[in-house]
Amino acid sequence: MKSVSNNLSHRTSQNGFSLLEVLIAVVILSTVSVMAMRAMSTALDQTVYLDQKLMASWVAENRLNELLLALHLDETPKLSQLAVEQGGRNWVTTMTLGKQTQSITQVEVSVFVDKKEGDPVYRLQSFVPTYLLGASK
Repeated sequence: MKSVSNNLSHRTSQNGFSLLEVLIAVVILSTVSVMAMRAMSTALDQTVYLDQKLMASWVAENRLNELLLALHLDETPKLSQLAVEQGGRNWVTTMTLGKQTQSITQVEVSVFVDKKEGDPVYRLQSFVPTYLLGASK
């Protein structure tokens, strides 16, 4: 009988972890998981932001190239607000002209997502010789 009780006390002292140890491990794992989720959420938000910014820059560059092409072909360029679909999204672009010097005109293309509300997603500024604009300005 003595050997059975010694074996029982010996076995119970070596079985598993205590409740406190398990709770500490759970708290550590949950804290690490929350930190990892926040980091992934921030990374995803940045990816979406950069994707939108990159696509808007392409829209602005295309719009500026359309203006330059129209000027070189002696056509009247479209300087008004223009809706554009590119990359599976709808964009609204505006183009403004401002005289820098007697011979240079500043062109600014602003790109908005879907509607012209708030600040533009992207702004592109360039300069063209004023003589190219002729009667367009």
